[in-house]
Amino acid sequence: MERRGVSSTRELDWSSSRMSQIHQGVTSTRARAGCHGYTKEYYGVYLGLNGTKRSELDQGARLELEQDVTDTPRSELHQGARLELEQDVTELDWNSSSMSWIHQGVSSTRELDDTSSKEARISRSHYPKLSLVCKTFRTLLISNELTVARLHHKTHETFFHVCLKFPDRPNPSMFTLWIRPGQILTNQLEKKERSTGDTRLVQIPSSYYYNVPLNLIRVGSKVYGLRQSNDPSSNMLVRKKKSLCWHKAPNMTVARAKALACVLNGKIYVMGGCGADESANWSEVFDIKTQTWEPLPDPGAELRFSSIRRITVIQGKLYVRSNEKKDSVYDPKEGKWDVTLKSPVQCSIDNVQYYCDKQSCCWYDTNSKKWRVVKGLDMLNWNLRCGMIEIANYDGQLLILWDKFVHRGTCQDKDIWCAVIGLERHNGSDEVWGNIEWADIVLTVPSSYVFINSLLNCV
Repeated sequence: MERRGVSSTRELDWSSSRMSQIHQGVTSTRARAGCHGYTKEYYGVYLGLNGTKRSELDQGARLELEQDVTDTPRSELHQGARLELEQDVTELDWNSSSMSWIHQGVSSTRELDDTSSKEARISRSHYPKLSLVCKTFRTLLISNELTVARLHHKTHETFFHVCLKFPDRPNPSMFTLWIRPGQILTNQLEKKERSTGDTRLVQIPSSYYYNVPLNLIRVGSKVYGLRQSNDPSSNMLVRKKKSLCWHKAPNMTVARAKALACVLNGKIYVMGGCGADESANWSEVFDIKTQTWEPLPDPGAELRFSSIRRITVIQGKLYVRSNEKKDSVYDPKEGKWDVTLKSPVQCSIDNVQYYCDKQSCCWYDTNSKKWRVVKGLDMLNWNLRCGMIEIANYDGQLLILWDKFVHRGTCQDKDIWCAVIGLERHNGSDEVWGNIEWADIVLTVPSSYVFINSLLNCV
């Protein structure tokens, strides 16, 4: 295969006989997977495609290339993935060792299995490029065979997802953090350039990330999952930690959309995501031992939040962080709800608690029982004054999101910034120091957008 630009992607010259062999290989491999218990229902449950037609996902990459969005308002918000793919296709180096096997083709089931094994060793950040090769490769990228291969080779990756609400869309949209492979990321806070484009939030499902993310709840040897789709569902999934096969757990009492959950004392507490007519069941609890659901007491209209950011367990109580003016706390022993003060969102890294607000990033010193400032982040702290959004444990590093206004003529938007901070203690010091590994603009949004919540998935 020659090195080609975007204009040639529609003209990939694969012989009909070769393509026929490839599709036969896919069909044969799928059939064999079915014999091993991976049923059609399993594919749908695992992929969580939210009703999206498979053909639409197969063509996702080309649609991103071919769709004319020049007259779409805020087109940069919709065409980010397309522009990235155009640039990457132009720059593809088909002679590189990691990609050279592609142009050999796949002519049998055996070779298809080998292809799955090879793709499993490649970072998912390369998948947008691979999806442009042909429909068969796009099919392979969302296949169970590839997922099994990644599990076998232990090539799991951490993905950071965010849910955003825009004024011109009826439902919230999911995005994932994508990092261009092979790039040396830098701290753009020190430079005048707006953005390198090497890191960005891209909308999903797409060629960047095909699945609808799950809110994962780990309990003992099992993992439970709630799909973060806009379509309400009462389904909850369950699998063993070392297995890929999802099964249906007992249904919740009501259908929920993008519900969040946490675990306490062997019970899973689920909240939000239901309609106003289901206010009596705004929250419920699943007893893992008895495999039964029970509604929690109604917190009342004041605390029945329409948008939940996170649920955390602190000293045996459930703290519900909302996107509204109040937060709430539920005491399972007393069976009572109460209002609690708003506080910054926290995360834990190496058993140390961190939080960030508009003044600084802090860590909790268990010896002195006080919050202390993370040293070395003066430049970051100054920028956080604009609008702190979220923090998360990103593979042992501190990921921070914030936004700031940007003026372009009569239009007022916001740039969402992302920074990843390395944390360390100097020899003999009881201080925690931070180092900005990289920082950059990852998305530009309307100023009236709303940040809903974030998720971390390891897949």
